[in-house]
Amino acid sequence: MTVWVEQAQWMRMDVLCGHLISDDLQALHDLALKLELDRGKYFNRHALIPHYSIPEGMVPAAIEVGAVELRPGDRARVLGRVHHLMASRHWQAGERGPDALPRRRKGQQTLFDGDGACE
Repeated sequence: MTVWVEQAQWMRMDVLCGHLISDDLQALHDLALKLELDRGKYFNRHALIPHYSIPEGMVPAAIEVGAVELRPGDRARVLGRVHHLMASRHWQAGERGPDALPRRRKGQQTLFDGDGACE
């Protein structure tokens, strides 16, 4: 399975961040573990597409350990594919998938909003 990384364009917790997304949650968590990303701090499990926010300085490291850079021209296709696969996934007992209507903080946008602004 593929893990994609987007260049940092969004503010999260006063840090400019990109995103790590995948069509396989285990692959996503494995790559985040290699980068030593704190799951509690950076993983957005209730988003429409579960993803990690990744500080801008870590984007090159993500590519170095196997993430594929998500180019703007491929963004809509990849997000649609990942969303479809996540929505059709059978969740295990005790495991919670993405919320049908994810929670948003005031002023927050989603991965699908306009120019790509996100949480």
